[in-house]
Amino acid sequence: MGFATDGSDEALYRKLSGIALGNGDSALFDKLYKETGTLNWDRAHETKFVGNLRIIKNSREDTAGRAASIYLLLQLTGELYILSLSSDPSVSAAGADTVYADLDSISGNKMVFNTMTMYTKIDGESYRFARLISPSEQTKLDRIFKISIILMLFFVMVGMGMTLTFNEFTLVFT
Repeated sequence: MGFATDGSDEALYRKLSGIALGNGDSALFDKLYKETGTLNWDRAHETKFVGNLRIIKNSREDTAGRAASIYLLLQLTGELYILSLSSDPSVSAAGADTVYADLDSISGNKMVFNTMTMYTKIDGESYRFARLISPSEQTKLDRIFKISIILMLFFVMVGMGMTLTFNEFTLVFT
């Protein structure tokens, strides 16, 4: 996983991951989680890039009794964006008719994201935020790669099974 050369994005990712695991002060996690829903997107720039979605789930519950999650978009060039979500949980639910529907299912895939991006300061620190404009699409090469892995595994297993003899099956059942 690559990050920006100055290490700031990698440091932020590690810090948030540590907070989610219970190491460190969760105030930053809570601030970022709450800030994503209150941003003013008037000065944002449209950005299209290939990257991955990462989900960091806080092990601690917020004041409403929910475990907060921060969704991060990691661009292949190393830039890390905090994904801005609506405070309404039905927007990102499975089957919802929004660009945020079922985000958990695309985590781990190489995707093309069409976003609005902006920088903002929270407590004197600069952060990159992103908001999805259209549904994310899995890259064709990533899709082909995953299908080919499944097919290769299938053919290897079939090939191994074809080398078994009747005597070996009788040994297993006895």
